[in-house]
Amino acid sequence: MWVMRSDRHATLCGAIMGLAILPAAAACSGGSGAREAAANARSATSFVRTCESAVAGSLPRGWKRTAIFAGPVALYTFGSIHSNGHVSRHYPITKVLVLVRPMITVRLVVPSAERAAFALLYDPSKFATATTPEQGEASVIFRGCQPSGGGGDYLNWTQYNGGFIEVRRQCAHLSVTTATDAWSLTASLGAGHCP
Repeated sequence: MWVMRSDRHATLCGAIMGLAILPAAAACSGGSGAREAAANARSATSFVRTCESAVAGSLPRGWKRTAIFAGPVALYTFGSIHSNGHVSRHYPITKVLVLVRPMITVRLVVPSAERAAFALLYDPSKFATATTPEQGEASVIFRGCQPSGGGGDYLNWTQYNGGFIEVRRQCAHLSVTTATDAWSLTASLGAGHCP
């Protein structure tokens, strides 16, 4: 995975492939991508996940090696995408756990140009029925809660269940914003290498 920084903004390129992050062959775009991410974030209405809707569960040892990170957020796929690019399910939803650092509010936004083919699915009331991007969310706010402490290092992160709705194999782009910073994230959903 490549991380480039410019003016307190970061752009992250990674690929979700068989629970592994594969390095991007080319460098990501610089600070302008992060500024565009922040502009996208301001233009979308958001579904909000609060501490009351957080989930808890054990993650395997080494989970951080197989997650995509962007600032205070991590995306973990539970192996629902295999390294050969084939999706291990018969419906258009990839299960993706969002983990947020304590006491930080993070917003994930799908760029407007991609919303017909890709959406977030983090509204629990839609889990059983949403199957198309139009039924998902373009933007979700996640609140990092007070850590519970104890056991594994994942217990210091707030966990939110949900996933991505996609209509085809593709390079999915997300903007990740907090009150002070913005990142761009690219994930391969069965598409191989993403520039």
